[in-house]
Amino acid sequence: MSVKLYFIIMLSFLLGLFFVAGETFASTTTPSQGLDSLKIQLDTTQNVESRAELLFLIGDQESKINGTTALPYYAEILEIASEKKNPVMRSRAYNRIGVLWYIENNMHESMRNYYLALEGLREIPSNYDLLCGINNNIAWNFQKQKDYKRALEYYNTSERFCEMSNNQSILAHVLNNKGVVFKDLKEYDKALSQLKKSRQINKQQNDITRELFNINNIGVVYQEQGHYETANKYFIQALILNQKRQDHFEATNNLMNLGKSYYMLHQYNAAEDTLKHALRLSEITRSVPQRHEILNYLYQVKEKQQDYQEALHYYTEYNNLEDSLFKQGQYTDLIELEAKYKSAQNERILQESQNQLLKQQYINTLFLIALLFALLFIGILIWIYTNKKRNEKKLIALNKEIDEQNDKIQTINHNLEKTVNDRTKVIREQNEHLREFAYMNSHNIRRPLSNILGLLSLIEEETDPQKIKELTSLANETATEMDEIIQEVNQQLREEKL
Repeated sequence: MSVKLYFIIMLSFLLGLFFVAGETFASTTTPSQGLDSLKIQLDTTQNVESRAELLFLIGDQESKINGTTALPYYAEILEIASEKKNPVMRSRAYNRIGVLWYIENNMHESMRNYYLALEGLREIPSNYDLLCGINNNIAWNFQKQKDYKRALEYYNTSERFCEMSNNQSILAHVLNNKGVVFKDLKEYDKALSQLKKSRQINKQQNDITRELFNINNIGVVYQEQGHYETANKYFIQALILNQKRQDHFEATNNLMNLGKSYYMLHQYNAAEDTLKHALRLSEITRSVPQRHEILNYLYQVKEKQQDYQEALHYYTEYNNLEDSLFKQGQYTDLIELEAKYKSAQNERILQESQNQLLKQQYINTLFLIALLFALLFIGILIWIYTNKKRNEKKLIALNKEIDEQNDKIQTINHNLEKTVNDRTKVIREQNEHLREFAYMNSHNIRRPLSNILGLLSLIEEETDPQKIKELTSLANETATEMDEIIQEVNQQLREEKL
């Protein structure tokens, strides 16, 4: 009995120290001079990218004071991202806005902005850090709605992106959150495994803040398993460090969890003192969920102590917070929003496939047209070549005919010596006339022949089908002209009887 009394006295003394420290922390004002300095820099910054980064910093600072005052800064970032066509900046802004709406307890708006953030990274999936963070935030929203299956899906996706980015700090955060989900699913071995991995990483990274999250959560797992004494060691360890660091929010969580353990151990006075101290700290943190849970346990403690008047007081406060915490229909909206997002993704993939198919059909059509033009060009070349050979044959036949006529004349001259003697003078005159005639007509024939040869040379070098057609037409006209000249020569030869 004396040992128990000694324990209670020591606990009261320890809680008294925490209370004094808490009141000291509460009197300390949060410095805002950094925010004012950033706003002054913003007014004098002309570079768009530098301005966007300043807006991010100001938005982050404002969100710690009042989330709604930070929204205009992120809205300006979205305008800059749209103007600069910077999808990464756009996704960063939507992700921050999603966090703000989460703090305001508007899960639907929070999730909508997270999906908009993912949408901006659809074309650049290599931005693993940001993808890791966004998927973690979506998982957290589902976790808060107690949809642990969806939460784990997004946490697993987030973990893959974290490992791809080799960002150990974010990976530790995701593992911590997964550990909490496994705890809620009562898969305690998996929960402890995830939390201890996270703590190990945070210790290596010298991230004391997140390591303290791990310590508190490990304590919660042991608490739910019924190992209250073991759990309390973790809660007290985290509590002492959080009080030193003036982290009122986490200190409140530690005190709240410690109070739960005392309650489960039936140490109601210790539980009451611990929870009341947590309640006072929750006034500093202004966390409605924390205050809600503390009031619930205080109501149960006072009921166990049979102090029904005070129990009713705490129960009334607890119920007054119920409506502000749990808005009806939000979870259904989250599921509908996720379904719309996935449906939009499927439609986009289908549209891209259709566009790719149309592009391939267009390329095939162009190839077919090019092939038809090539076949037409080859046909024209064959036709030109055939005409050339035909004209050459005509010229050869004409020369042969002239040669035959010369041979016939020579034979006649040889056999008819008398006639030759009698008509020597006439023949000489006729031969002279014939030579002049042949000379003149050979020039007349040579001119169109040269033109045809020139046109054929141009056709061989030409690639434009229209020009080839025009040149071919000219060649035909010249060939016809040459044919008429040849016929005229023949006619003249017949008329002259040469």
